[in-house]
Amino acid sequence: MNIVFMGGRQVGFIGLLALLSVEYGVEVVVCNGRDTGALRELANRFGIPVAETIKDPLVAEVLKGEGLLVSVHGSEIVPASLLGYWGGINIHPFPYKGADPIGKLLVSGGTTVVLTAHRITDEVDGGDVLVEREIDITGLETRVEVYNKLYPYYAMVLLEAIEVNESFLAETEMSNQCWENEIEEIESKRLE
Repeated sequence: MNIVFMGGRQVGFIGLLALLSVEYGVEVVVCNGRDTGALRELANRFGIPVAETIKDPLVAEVLKGEGLLVSVHGSEIVPASLLGYWGGINIHPFPYKGADPIGKLLVSGGTTVVLTAHRITDEVDGGDVLVEREIDITGLETRVEVYNKLYPYYAMVLLEAIEVNESFLAETEMSNQCWENEIEEIESKRLE
């Protein structure tokens, strides 16, 4: 499996570092959004090509066939046409979708973040959930405090989500093969 990693800010750096630590084949890093200097530097250090946008032709080349898109604070909406067999995984803190979910949570007085890995679909932050982890943030008052608590969980949720995604696709493929075999058997009996 070849990975295109899209990320931003410190948490994007943490996500890429987690993937590199377990030697997943990261083929391209998309550095979009703000605060991508450290992410870009990490990619360069490991000799990984850097793209400025998900629309870069190199991204499409890697994603066709055996490519998986991983997004950790990526700031572009991914066209479904880019997602191949492995699809895409996005890591996002809930309960709020879209931009600045932690800011929205703090304003609302919430005390729990649900850090979620979900499949990427046409709906922003709306795909099937692969992994979720509840994290208590009682007493934390700023985005910095919350993210400092969440950083290690981002890495763990991301790595677990890739494993779950692989299992899901293997089960789906096995189920499809069973149906194909059953249809062939019915067809051959019908022809007898």
